[in-house]
Amino acid sequence: MHKDIEALRSKLDLLDLVREYARDLKKSGKSWVANCPFHEEKTPSMHIDPDKGLFHCFGCKKGGDAIHFYREMENVGFKEAVEDLCERYGLARPSWTGSSRQVSPEEKYRAAVKKALDLAAKLYGEAFLLREDREAEAARKYCLSVRHFKHDALAKYGVGYAPQGPNWLFTQLVTKHGLDPRILQKAGLVTVSPRDGRYRDLFRQRLMFPVADVRGDVCGFGGRILEDSGSWAAKGSIAPGPKYLNSPDTDFFKKGEILYGLADHKALIREKGKAYVVEGYFDVLGLAQAGLPLAVSPMGGALTAAQAKVLRRFAGETVLLFDPDTAGFEGAIRAGRLCLVQGFVTRLLKLPSGLDPDEFVLKYGAQTFEELEKREAKSLIEFELEFRLAGRGVAALRLEERQQTARALLPSLAAMASEMDRSDAVIFAAQALRISPVGLERELEHFLGQDGGLRSQTKRGPSSAEPKDAGFMLSLEEAILALAIQDREPISRVLSGRGVTASDFEDGRIGRYIFSSDTQERAEDPSWTEVLARVVLSAENPLSNEEFDRMAEGYAAELRRKILTRERAGLDEAIKLRRKSGRACEAQLLARFLEVSKLLKNNESVFEEA
Repeated sequence: MHKDIEALRSKLDLLDLVREYARDLKKSGKSWVANCPFHEEKTPSMHIDPDKGLFHCFGCKKGGDAIHFYREMENVGFKEAVEDLCERYGLARPSWTGSSRQVSPEEKYRAAVKKALDLAAKLYGEAFLLREDREAEAARKYCLSVRHFKHDALAKYGVGYAPQGPNWLFTQLVTKHGLDPRILQKAGLVTVSPRDGRYRDLFRQRLMFPVADVRGDVCGFGGRILEDSGSWAAKGSIAPGPKYLNSPDTDFFKKGEILYGLADHKALIREKGKAYVVEGYFDVLGLAQAGLPLAVSPMGGALTAAQAKVLRRFAGETVLLFDPDTAGFEGAIRAGRLCLVQGFVTRLLKLPSGLDPDEFVLKYGAQTFEELEKREAKSLIEFELEFRLAGRGVAALRLEERQQTARALLPSLAAMASEMDRSDAVIFAAQALRISPVGLERELEHFLGQDGGLRSQTKRGPSSAEPKDAGFMLSLEEAILALAIQDREPISRVLSGRGVTASDFEDGRIGRYIFSSDTQERAEDPSWTEVLARVVLSAENPLSNEEFDRMAEGYAAELRRKILTRERAGLDEAIKLRRKSGRACEAQLLARFLEVSKLLKNNESVFEEA
C-alpha cells in the first residue's frame, strides 16, 4: 500500500491541481505564489514548490503535499483523497486490505455516515419507484403527469420519495441495516424529539432529491412537499413544514458551499466552459431532460460566494436565470456580482411569460431556449440599468435621478475582476445615463477606496506574511530539518559527531527523517507533511557548501546544548527531590550531573561561535 501511495505522489502535479482551485498563479523565484483558496486575501500568501510537491500558506498556515491539499479542499479523508487522485491519474487504487495502516476514528466515522446517506438515497428511490400506496402513486403522478418528467430522467438523478410515517427511514436503517442512530443524526437524516427524546425522520411525505458533492458522493437531500393539488394528491395527507426542506448543515453537507447538479454536469460544464445557474431542482432536471445538462442550483437559496468559487473551477461563463419579480431581480443582481468577483463572464436571462426554465424548455424546446439566450441574455450592467430604470426613458429623468441610478451601479462595477471590463462598463453606463464617465470613474474609485466594493469585502482575511519573514518562525529542530532536506548525509554526520541521536529530537519525526530516511510517515501523517511544506518554503535558496557547513556545525552545537540543558534540569530536579525526602543522592546521579555541567561549559552554542 505504501508503494502505491508513493507511486501516486510521483505522478501528482501539485501545480496543476492548485490551478483548479486558486487562480492568479505567478512564478516567484524558485516557487509559485497564489491567493490562498483556504481564506480570502488581497495579496498572495500561498507558496507552491512544484519540484518538491509541497505548498504552504503564510497567512492561514495551511500546508502540505498534493494529497493534503486535495483533502483540505474537498473535505475528505486520507483514503478517499488517495482513491480519488488515483482515479484521476489512471492508477490502480491501493489495496487497503492487509495493510498495516491504522484506520483513523475520523475515517471510520466518515465511512459510517457515507453508508447511511447512500442507503437513504437507495431507500427513497425504491419508495418512489416501487411503493404501492396512494402517497407514492401521488408522487409519481405529480412528476410524470403534472411536471412531465420521464422515468429515465427521474431515475438518473435518483429522485425519491419519503413516506409519511414519522420514523419510516429510521426503522429501515436501524432495524434492517443495523446502523447507529447517532450516525443517522450526524448525517442529517433524523432529529430528536424534544418532547420524548425519540428519533424522528427529518423528511416525511416529500419528493426527495439526493444532493451530491463535487466528488459525486451523496452528502445531503432536498425535499419538496407534496401539495394537495386535485386528483394527484392523497386527500388530507399534507405534510407539515416549508415547501422545500434541505438537510441541515453537517460535517458533509454545507448548503452554502454545494450546488445541486454540479456533480452530474461538471464534465460537460468544463467542456463547454459555461453553466446555467437556476433556482430549483426541477429547473436542473428539466434543462437536462431537454438536452441541456449544464444547469446547477443553490437549492432554493441565494447564490453564495463559496458556491460561485466552486463553480469557477469548471466554467468561465455563467448565465443566471431567475424568477421575474422584484425579489428575483434583486437576487439575480447579487448573484451576478458574486460571479463577477470570481472572474466569470456573467450574463442574465429573463424568460418570457413568467415561465420557469423547466416549463420553458418543455413548452418551446431546447433550441428555442438557446436562441433566446443568444438574443436576450444581458451583461449585469445592461440588466441592472434596465431594472433600475423600470421602463422610464433617460431623457425624462432629472440629473439627480440619473446620478442616483449611477451610484446604485457602483457595487456591480466594483465587483468586476478585469479593469478593462470595468472601464468599458463605466463608459457604457455613463453614456446610457447621459452623465460624465470621468465623474462616474471618480465615484467608483472613491467607492473602492472606502472598501465598499464586494471585491474588497470578499478579499479580507488573515494578513499575509512574506516567506522571508517566515523563516524566523522555524524552531531549531525545523531549521536543522531544512538543512537535511537540502542534503541529509552531512547534517546527520555532524549531529552524530556531537553525540546527537534520533531519539534526542523533541519531534521524533525529524530525528527519524535525518537518521533513517524514513518516508513512511509522509504517507501516514498529514501533519508531518505540513511541517515539511512549511520548512521547505520557509528556507533560503540552496546554500553554498561553506554556508551549509557553518550552519550545520552551529545548529548541531546549539541542539547539543539544549539537549544537555534539558538533561541537567532533569538531574537537578531529581537531586532536589531526594534531598527533600531525606534520601541520599546516589553517587552515579551526582557524577552525571557534574559531567553534564562540564559538557555544557565546553559546548559552545551557535550564538557564542558567532
